[in-house]
Amino acid sequence: MKKSIIFLFILASILSACAPQVTVTSEETVTLTPMPTKTSIPTPTLHPQFIEVQEKISASGQRFTLNQDGTVKDGSEIIPGLTITPNGTMMLIVGGEEIELDSSNISFDDEKGISIVGYEQNEEGEWVRFEIKEYPICSSVEYRNCVIENVDELFDGSYMSWFATLSQPFAEG
Repeated sequence: MKKSIIFLFILASILSACAPQVTVTSEETVTLTPMPTKTSIPTPTLHPQFIEVQEKISASGQRFTLNQDGTVKDGSEIIPGLTITPNGTMMLIVGGEEIELDSSNISFDDEKGISIVGYEQNEEGEWVRFEIKEYPICSSVEYRNCVIENVDELFDGSYMSWFATLSQPFAEG
């Protein structure tokens, strides 16, 4: 019986020596990324005319705000159709047409709101051309005979808007 145990032991040793060997090793690939360099990101600079418009709006009070994207806010609402380009040009959309505005023709006021010479907002909030009523032109000798039918028009700005058009040069046509 001793021989059979020894024989089984030798046989088991031979079989285990001839059997394929399996070793388990863990493989992990570690990739190190280099540390980012501390390169400063340049601060975007605004065009001087954009800054000028921004200052004009902020000087008017707290009601209006010029956003970085060029939109103008009245309180929390964006004013439709009015944008300021990155170079500071004021653009107004009237009837689907973009019109460039002169900065002297637009004013921002906390109490009166926004006013643009020659334009007004209709009931839907769209910008339309302001219809200027014509008044009689009288010579200085006959000014007492000149009749303005509605005296209130002298004070609501209608007469002055018409008068301002007289001092403008004619458009080349």
